[in-house]
Amino acid sequence: MSRPLDFQALVVRLQQRGCPAPRVLWFPEVGSTQDEAIALGRRGAPAGTLVMAGRQTRGRGRQGRSWHSPEGGLYCSLLLRPEAPVHRWPSLTVVAGLAVARALTRSGVVGVRIKWPNDLILGGRKVAGLLAESVATEGFCVVGVGLNLDLGDGLPPDLRAIATDLAREAPGTHPLDVVTEVVLEVVGCLLGASRDPQVDSQEIDVLLDRDREVQIGDLRGRPEGVEPGGELRLRASDGTLHRVRCGEVVRADRD
Repeated sequence: MSRPLDFQALVVRLQQRGCPAPRVLWFPEVGSTQDEAIALGRRGAPAGTLVMAGRQTRGRGRQGRSWHSPEGGLYCSLLLRPEAPVHRWPSLTVVAGLAVARALTRSGVVGVRIKWPNDLILGGRKVAGLLAESVATEGFCVVGVGLNLDLGDGLPPDLRAIATDLAREAPGTHPLDVVTEVVLEVVGCLLGASRDPQVDSQEIDVLLDRDREVQIGDLRGRPEGVEPGGELRLRASDGTLHRVRCGEVVRADRD
């Protein structure tokens, strides 16, 4: 049996902690928090508007993949109106991932790793995912966070080999405490990064998942680090070093 998050208590905690989001919306169930936040952006909602839901029926990840979103998770999307150039907006995914990892570690979760650019790994399986979607023609983007807290038996058998939750991997943590830290860190970091999306290379390098080769487009290799702008340094199987932006691969010695 999954254990739903007490969102009313979460909103109170966020208010008490001075969460910088000017508007927080919560839905017991929604198709997608991303879709709701995009619709709000098109209606002129301010930067920092935060949409949260108890479950999603049409949650999604990168490249249109579905994101299983039963009760027992945190599903939220933050509306941003970045001052940074549009080509740098995808780096906000990396900023958000580092913010979630930092908050989880501070909450006592041990062993969090970042699988660049948009997954967090715990115990070798995915515990959180990030998604940035741009509506550049209207001057805004939305960054979504999905964090598995206590899904109980809500995780289908075919996903149990690749996904997990905090109840399994960090049973000593309290979901409300963890989520409060995660939301505060994500909102604060992304509002700041919307002016200049930079990450601390040394901090993210410690958390980077380097244990396996990754496939990005036609390129396969091992991660070696992350640049301040969020680009991945990838050592290809032929020994060449590439710098990988979200959706783009370039030779590091040619750019």
